[in-house]
Amino acid sequence: MASSNRQLTIAAHVAIPQIQQFGSEPYFSHYRAVSEAIRLMRARGVDVRPAAAALASLLAQAGMSGHAEANVLDSQRVQASDSGETIARNRSLREIVLAGMLRCGDHGGLALRTLRTYTEDVRGHYRRHALAVLAEEPAAVGARG
Repeated sequence: MASSNRQLTIAAHVAIPQIQQFGSEPYFSHYRAVSEAIRLMRARGVDVRPAAAALASLLAQAGMSGHAEANVLDSQRVQASDSGETIARNRSLREIVLAGMLRCGDHGGLALRTLRTYTEDVRGHYRRHALAVLAEEPAAVGARG
């Protein structure tokens, strides 16, 4: 088991340069894969806090945030510009998945602010996800700082 955790710790450190290479438009699947890997490493006791700064930097990039829809007018504006809502949906998913990586620690409070914004989203599934992440035990979420 110790060998397995050591390998996961190495994997966490290898993932950081990969995270830093993400631009503002890679496929949502890239973000989801990293999120799931971090979640699993954290569940196995691996210290994933070193990834927090890289994730916060990514979330702070232009075009990576501000995709929550707080009211019907926001939703109508998005629908008018993206009739299939695929682009808007992927941007919101990417943002909330990155913010959900609060499990690594919240570098600068950006993830917490983002999740709180999504608790007011008119799209119920985003709201429920944000509330669920925020409701996690602090030990399960990781250090916030």
